[in-house]
Amino acid sequence: MYSPKVKEDLIPILHKLAQQEQKPITALVDEMIRAEIRKRNGEVDASNNETVSKGVKKTADAGGS
Repeated sequence: MYSPKVKEDLIPILHKLAQQEQKPITALVDEMIRAEIRKRNGEVDASNNETVSKGVKKTADAGGS
């Protein structure tokens, strides 16, 4: 399975955010990536019940690229 590396300059930023939200960096990054995928797919943002703009086709669920 493909496991991309996070750029070194992002680690301190992610670490600080994860500490603020009291969660592991991995959980924070997963949450952030999933939210961005939903946003780009034009899915409803559960935090404010708004539909966001259409974007990338749903390939993440199918394992495509």
